[in-house]
Order: sequence, then structure tokens, then C-alpha cells
Amino acid sequence: MIKKLQAKGYVYNREKDYLKGEFNGVDVMIRVVTNNNKVWRILLMDENNIDESSIKIRFNNLIRQFRKNKNYIGFADAFIPEEEDISYEMTVNSKRYEGVFFQRPNPADSLAYKKALHDMLVERFSEQQLADTTEMIRNIVKWETSAFEGELRKKKSVWFMISELFGKYYITMYYDNEWNHSDGEEL
Repeated sequence: MIKKLQAKGYVYNREKDYLKGEFNGVDVMIRVVTNNNKVWRILLMDENNIDESSIKIRFNNLIRQFRKNKNYIGFADAFIPEEEDISYEMTVNSKRYEGVFFQRPNPADSLAYKKALHDMLVERFSEQQLADTTEMIRNIVKWETSAFEGELRKKKSVWFMISELFGKYYITMYYDNEWNHSDGEEL
């Protein structure tokens, strides 16, 4: 993954184990987090801290960009009102400003998706039921497939939040692949 990011122009600092470069128009630091040599998280942090007014604009722009991107699904209106005092809210009320989006599964490109969907369907239906062309069975399979895809979305998420350091703010962003995240296998 580091080599792929370097090919895109990011510069790797071997000593500190992070990359630097521009992402979505902002200078960032990137860390690649692995589990059993598989990437499960890519962490991006704005390199430069900014004031409260600017971070609201940056945060709201990210929400808008992800909402209009057809590759992602978001479920909440997380825009920060212009008049909101985020310093007060974060300090006094421990409020977190987060945006959460899920990557849409791309069935055509994913062998893991196809295998998982097949396993789910044969677990719930007999081969005869799956071959049945009645509308009721087709609707049940369609509903099960839709529910399964909803679960799959949770496997690949991107979420970001406003972080604060000495009265200045920055965005921390996480691209997670839960397919590669540890789930207690080594306990």
C-alpha cells in the first residue's frame, strides 16, 4: 500500500513511518495500519491546524463531497451550523463532530462479495427454492440480498472527525476495511 501511495506522489518518511502529500486539496500525513500484513485502516490527518471558522467550512465541505459521491452512502445530516461554537461544544459538552459514510459494494469487482452472498443465500434457501421463479421467492431473495448488502456496507467505511490541539483544529479521517480487521483470532 505504501508503494501504491508513493506512486501517487506521496512521500514516505521511513523513520516516522508515515507519508505526506496532498489529499483532496489539503496537505496531510497518512499512516497505513495493518493486521496480518493486510491493510485494515488508512489514517489521514491534516498537516496544518486551522481556526474554528475554517474547520467548520472544511468539515461541511467534506460532508457535501461524500454525500454527492455515488460511491458512498451516508445516513445523517451532519452539517455544522455557522453559528455553532464548536470550541464550547467540544470542551464543555464533549461533543464529537463526525461524518460517517460507507462504500457501496461493487459486486462485479468483488470475489469476496460474490462468495459471501452465495454462502448467505444457500444457507437460507435450498437449491430448488433458489431456482424457483415465482415472484414470492424472487422477492424474498431480493430482500435477503438487500439486507446482506446493507451489512456489507459496514465492512468498508470512511469516517472523519474534527480534532483539536491548543485551540486549533484539524480533520482526522479513517478509511476502514473491516474484512481485514482483527476479530480476536489470535486470542
